[in-house]
Amino acid sequence: MLPAYGLYGHIRNNNIKSTVLLASFALYVALLWFVCCLLWIGLSTKFDSIIMRLNNQHPPGFVEWLQLTLARTVDLTIASAFIPASGVLIWFAVAFVSYKSMIRARTGAQPIIRSLEWDLYNMVENLSITAGLPMPTVEIIETEALNAYASGLGPADASVAVTRGLLETLTKDELETVLAHELTHIRNRDTRLMVVALIFVGILAYGAQTLGRTVWSSKHGQPLAGADIPLFVVAALVAGLAHLFGVLTRFALSRTREYLADAGAVELTKMPEALVSSLRKISGREDIPGLPAAFHAIMISSSIESLFSTHPPLEARIAALEKYAGAVKAGVAAAQVDRHGAPLMGGTGSDAKPLGRGRAIAHSPLLPKVPFGRRNRASTEEI
Repeated sequence: MLPAYGLYGHIRNNNIKSTVLLASFALYVALLWFVCCLLWIGLSTKFDSIIMRLNNQHPPGFVEWLQLTLARTVDLTIASAFIPASGVLIWFAVAFVSYKSMIRARTGAQPIIRSLEWDLYNMVENLSITAGLPMPTVEIIETEALNAYASGLGPADASVAVTRGLLETLTKDELETVLAHELTHIRNRDTRLMVVALIFVGILAYGAQTLGRTVWSSKHGQPLAGADIPLFVVAALVAGLAHLFGVLTRFALSRTREYLADAGAVELTKMPEALVSSLRKISGREDIPGLPAAFHAIMISSSIESLFSTHPPLEARIAALEKYAGAVKAGVAAAQVDRHGAPLMGGTGSDAKPLGRGRAIAHSPLLPKVPFGRRNRASTEEI
C-alpha cells in the first residue's frame, strides 16, 4: 500500500483498499467456481476407468487422467462463467441497497429523530457542521453496554450509533468526544472500507462456514468412502481459502485508523482529557450481547485481542493521547492554564500550547460531571 502522508493520503489508501477487496471478492468467487467445476468433473468421470476396464481397454494413467480432468474443468468453467458473474452482480446490488438494514439487524441499532433525543441530535449536528460533513443518521442501541460505531459508504449516507449505556454513563463532554471520534471515521472514509469488508466481502466467510458444516454433518459418524474424499478435499480447500481471505481482510482494517480517529476527535473538540475519560469508562464494558465477532471491527472499542485484532489496546490509545494530545495523566489534579484561563497542552513553559479559549470554565475539574443521559432527563423534568 502507498505510504500515507496526512489525511488525504489515509483517505486515498482507504479507497484503494476498498477497491482491492471488491476485486479480491470477484477473484475468490471465480476460484471457488473453478473448484466446484473441478469437483463436478471429478465426480462425473470417476467411473471412466471402470468402464474402460470392462471394455478391455487400458485405463488412463494418473498424469493423463489429470490433464483430461483439468481440460474439461477449464471448458466447463468458461462455459458457465455467467453463473458466478451474475451472482456477484446480484449480491453487490443487494448489499448496496440493504447494507444499512443488515448492519442494524446485527447491532440492534434503531434510527431516531430530533424530538426523541434533542441534545444528542443537536450535538451530532454541531459536530458535523464543525467537521464539514453532512448530517448523518443518528441511531441508538438499547443495551447497557458502552460502545458506538459509524457506518456508511460515504458522508452523504453515513450513520452514527451509540448505546443507551453510553448515554447514561458519559458526561456531555465525554459523549461529544466519542461522537467526534465516529465522525472522524466518516470523514476519513474508514466507514466505507469497513462496510465493504463486513457486508460486501464478509459473506464469503459465512458461506464457506456453512458449506463446511453441511459437508461435515452429512458424513459425520459414517465411514468415509473413496468417492467422498474429493468432496472433503474441496470443502477443506474452500474453508482454508475463506480463512485466508478473512485474515487478509483484517490486515486491510489497519489499527492506525483508531489513532487517527482519536486525533480527529481531539481536533474537533479540543478535549483530550474528556476522550481519555470516556475510553477508561468504556474499557471492560464494551461487549454488546449477541453482536457477531466480525462486527466488533466497526465499534469504538473491542474486547477481542489477538494477532489480527482490528483495534489497538485502549491503554495504548490512552497513552498516545497523553503523549501527543496533551491529555492529563491519571492522578494529576488539573491541567495548567495560561493567563487567559485556557488549559495548556504538552507540559509547561515553551512546550505548553493552549487548547483554545473558552474551555477552561466549561471543563474545570471543580464543576460536577453529570452523565449525559441523566442531564437530559433533568432538563426535561424542569421544562
